[in-house]
Amino acid sequence: MKNYVEVTANTYTVNDLKKMEGKIMTILDFDLNVVTTLSLLQATNIKSNLTSAALSFCKYILEVSIL
Repeated sequence: MKNYVEVTANTYTVNDLKKMEGKIMTILDFDLNVVTTLSLLQATNIKSNLTSAALSFCKYILEVSIL
């Protein structure tokens, strides 16, 4: 957290940042999503309309890269 204080040029304290983080989480109702490589690929596919073969190949590359 001290790095974030430095980024704000010491405008906010660690306690200020923690309070704001709590407010943000409360407003979001702790409803956070985990972004995965597959979800990014699916979002990209919506815009680029990959062929079925290209999409399958991309999924294969994602799986192999995990190993």
